[in-house]
Amino acid sequence: MMGSWNRSAVTLAAVLALAGCGGGGGGSGGIDIAPPTGGTTVVPQAGIRQLQGTVQFESISTLPGGGLDYSNVTRKPARRVRFDLRDSSGKVIASGITDAQGGYSVQAPAGAVVTLGVYAALSGSDGNTTAEVLDNTAGNALLGGKTSPFTIGSNSVSRMDVLLLSGWKLDFLTNKPSVTGDRVAAPFAILDTIYQSQDKMLAAAPDLKFPLLAVLWSVKNTQSTTTSMATGQVGPTSFNMDDHGRPFIVLHGKADVDTDEYDGSVIAHEWGHFFQQTFSRSDSPGGSHASGDLLDRNLAFSEGWSTAWSGVTLGSESYTDSYGNAQAASVTMSLATPPSVQRGWFNEASVAHVLWKLNKAAGLSPIVQALRGPFRSVVASTGIHAFQASLRTVAPAASLLMAPLLESQLISSTADAWGLGETNNGGSAVALPMVHALVAGQPTTDVCVSSALDPNRVGNKLGSRAYLRFSIPAAGNYQVDLQGPAGSDPDWAITNANGIQHRSVAETPSADTATVALTAGDYLMAVNEHKPLAVPTCFTVKIQ
Repeated sequence: MMGSWNRSAVTLAAVLALAGCGGGGGGSGGIDIAPPTGGTTVVPQAGIRQLQGTVQFESISTLPGGGLDYSNVTRKPARRVRFDLRDSSGKVIASGITDAQGGYSVQAPAGAVVTLGVYAALSGSDGNTTAEVLDNTAGNALLGGKTSPFTIGSNSVSRMDVLLLSGWKLDFLTNKPSVTGDRVAAPFAILDTIYQSQDKMLAAAPDLKFPLLAVLWSVKNTQSTTTSMATGQVGPTSFNMDDHGRPFIVLHGKADVDTDEYDGSVIAHEWGHFFQQTFSRSDSPGGSHASGDLLDRNLAFSEGWSTAWSGVTLGSESYTDSYGNAQAASVTMSLATPPSVQRGWFNEASVAHVLWKLNKAAGLSPIVQALRGPFRSVVASTGIHAFQASLRTVAPAASLLMAPLLESQLISSTADAWGLGETNNGGSAVALPMVHALVAGQPTTDVCVSSALDPNRVGNKLGSRAYLRFSIPAAGNYQVDLQGPAGSDPDWAITNANGIQHRSVAETPSADTATVALTAGDYLMAVNEHKPLAVPTCFTVKIQ
């Protein structure tokens, strides 16, 4: 878990201040200002004038095969972002939120010398801020920009159109892009994908109220083996919760290494994790994973759902992530074409394909109903089988459409939420049964795990965890007892419909015993080996 992030006060000092051109001040910064124009000569009462215009940002397109196409730059509206108008002393004299076309309109005194500030803060239809883009290398300051000072004219209506520049320029002689200015468009491009995600989800669930989501982005952010948010050593792109339970996304921004601001798939994918964690439930262990890895059921579903969601949000048949010199290379995954090998409930590409096709066949509403409904309180772990069981409850017609999609990926469409009935073990000697039966007072033997499919010993791959199902007839204190072979170090966690209830704490060599308070009801226990071995490690588990 990352440490806390703190939102800086929105002051001009905390905002990325960029010079403008035209309208009363020179400069060659990242905001292109069109001078005030038009309007009638009718003078409003009390010397108040109307200033209006649009805010747009430069967007860099993606090549058909992946990678960014700097020869194809479009302008998009900065939708529902916060702005303000300040006088020469820095006092806010007007503020608001741009509309769905990036338009704004404010009143100001004639003759006032002002600056227009635009902030990377996205607002919902109720005016509440739903997402902010913060610079983690500048004290988590809110990103944005401001114009050079200009004077409100005497016309009753003046116009000021703002273009937020990407900071990238293409050398047409060498056909190579380079950074030539501040990349002020970047945070607004990020917010635009989040806007699309929110808009798409609200169409299926209009009652949703999004909590504030922080997006940590900087031109310094890059993959690293050590973490230092203040210097941009952020590790992989990720979604997480801070120490106070607030959601945040970390994105890359280092030029010619990996930039994420125009990778809509990446942003929407992380937003998919945010949605599942906030409005549904995820038992995913997280951790590193790569294409072709066979994963723990919870991780496979979480990643598959989020990748499918990126395609739903963007109306795309593929997931793309640009990287490398000039962001010319890319990782690409087809959502329309299923994986050719290793299909199954443990393959995130299989899960992504099934959910993407399900949206095509049944629409988004039944998927969201399942995620927000039974799936959220399922006792079984949050894998694809639990999702199908939830869908079967809230949208039987959609579950019938999902059944052949599951079977095409060698996933049982009739297995229950616990995975009982599944026959595909993915080549792992310990993957089946997907859940073991555990009866209070009786030991369950041969509960085995293996890191044979986890060469880097991350602990989140197929076979890394074993699961046991048990019921508690009456509330009380119960003793959990795990016994393993010599040299082993077992760990465990107990969950119910409310999520994790207990974890292993005190440990002794080859065993783990603890007393826990449990209420009556159904539970799931996950068991893993802290010292992962490529050969199966088997435990005896008892609760009494």
